[in-house]
Amino acid sequence: MASFFRSAWLILVTHLKRMALSRRMLFMAAFACLPMGAGFLASVLAPPDRLERALAIIAWHLLLMLVLPVAALISGSSVVSEELSDRTLTYVFSRPVSRAGFFVGRLVASLLCVCPLVGIAAWGTFVWSARVGAELSAQVVPVVLLGGVTYTILFAAISAVVRRAMVVGVAYTMVMEVLIANLPGKTARLSIQHHLRSMLVDEGGVWQGSLARLVPASFETSLEAIENLAWIAVIALVVGILVVRKKQYLVAS
Repeated sequence: MASFFRSAWLILVTHLKRMALSRRMLFMAAFACLPMGAGFLASVLAPPDRLERALAIIAWHLLLMLVLPVAALISGSSVVSEELSDRTLTYVFSRPVSRAGFFVGRLVASLLCVCPLVGIAAWGTFVWSARVGAELSAQVVPVVLLGGVTYTILFAAISAVVRRAMVVGVAYTMVMEVLIANLPGKTARLSIQHHLRSMLVDEGGVWQGSLARLVPASFETSLEAIENLAWIAVIALVVGILVVRKKQYLVAS
């Protein structure tokens, strides 16, 4: 256990410094500014009576469906696959490093990069909507943060299972989060997006009105959505740790 925490802390600090100075982080930061930029344009171009709905659409589609999963994919898919592509995994695992600690350390570093960015994007969208007199529910901030954690853990687990984690992650996002999330009935519950939307719809207001009708799915309560997201995150975390501990080809690559 001591080896796990020592390894996790060492990898966390090392990977966090590496990510903070990377071009990937700069791209993610610029990408996270898109909802705030779109909100500014909406406040200038949209009629006053439609401004609140326009800002809600930006949060619903641009923030939840694009910025959130893409930022998590860029960061989460590199948790293991980056070491594989750089051919440094053999060096890491040949040292007295806990494999589980390695995975958890890199995962936490990725979460510390993703969550502040998407959280600021959500908070900025909320604050700007209040400034222009079309206040959205602040529920969008914890929803986005919870989504960032779930997506990042899932993509990190994928990076432990397959070599081309980015390709698989893009395919997952396009199929599960874009296609299946918009199907009628309970099929949409297979996607993370559905549970995030359910939390917003359960909040009421503009989310429960015209936006909820854009998706023909049956939504859950916030408690049910949080429980389902927690299960997804826990299962993905366990799978990621077990795969990293057992797969021998990771060391040989």
